Amino acid sequence: MLFRSARIADLLAQDTRPDSGDTPQPRVQSLPREVFLALLAVGWADGKLDDAERDAVFAAAEEARLGDDDLRAIREAARTRVELDDLHVDRLRTVERAYVYAIARWIALVDGDLSERETAMLRVLAFALQMNTNTQTTVEAMVGEVLADAGTMRDRKAVLTALRREVARRYPTEPARADA
Repeated sequence: MLFRSARIADLLAQDTRPDSGDTPQPRVQSLPREVFLALLAVGWADGKLDDAERDAVFAAAEEARLGDDDLRAIREAARTRVELDDLHVDRLRTVERAYVYAIARWIALVDGDLSERETAMLRVLAFALQMNTNTQTTVEAMVGEVLADAGTMRDRKAVLTALRREVARRYPTEPARADA
């Protein structure tokens, strides 16, 4: 799987979508299918993809409004083990990296157990996303806060909306990276 830096540069940034508040929401419509394949790899990290993990990836892909072809490809890929091969994230903004990591963290926790292999996969993902320890810790705490709300935890769409809102609030959009 590959996060294509040219296409993912728009990943979550700057767009605001109507929501219950006035907080700018990271844009998720342009997430490429590779993001969700990487999220499947996180789910597979413990050697199996639980139904709850699989459904969480599907919900995130649907929330991102992927096209039918992309959704079919993700559903097909979920049938066999997916590996995290290579991420090209040079042009991703902090908000974009934080959102991808937040979704991955949620997917790893969705089955109620964070295995050692899932923890290791999250570390690899954080490294691949070039996240510093402070950002990683902040995102993990944010995911914990969102999931602590029992009403939110049971509703995938509510989790995705809350994560999107919190990432946007904590990581205001910065200009695109010129050095990428």
